[in-house]
Amino acid sequence: VPDWLVAIVSPVAYWLPTMPIPTMFRDEAALCRANWQSAKYIEYILSDSYPTQPNGLMYMGGMRLGTAQTLLDTASLVCKSAAQANYPFLIVHDPDDLTVNIEGSRFFMEQSPSVDKTLIELSGGRHDPIANHLDIVFKLMLDFVFKHWETKPTAAADRNQM
Repeated sequence: VPDWLVAIVSPVAYWLPTMPIPTMFRDEAALCRANWQSAKYIEYILSDSYPTQPNGLMYMGGMRLGTAQTLLDTASLVCKSAAQANYPFLIVHDPDDLTVNIEGSRFFMEQSPSVDKTLIELSGGRHDPIANHLDIVFKLMLDFVFKHWETKPTAAADRNQM
């Protein structure tokens, strides 16, 4: 995250956290298509979204400055802490994700000293690989969990000694 961007957003977001960021020619359907493949799922999301539905599942309003600041802070923290990520992890990311650039996942992989790290570049997952490829992602996650469960037989014993 560029420091200059944080420097611009931070003071404004502090004083006006609920101010929406202007969006020109906002197209909610295009936003949904960028995230999900299923036309039925997109139809459901659009029918159950704020502001159409006040208690809707999705928020389709413009991002607020406070939210943008929080996302920038989180992205910066993740980048700075990547060098300390010395534990097994799995990242599933679509190289064509239009919401979050895959370069962030690649950066995390490069910076992490972990010897047990995996980046799966899953095309067609868009911004929500779980919704778009539930069967594939679920299998990847289960395989990852079982692999590490089996290689750590003393984990239960360690917890019992606490």
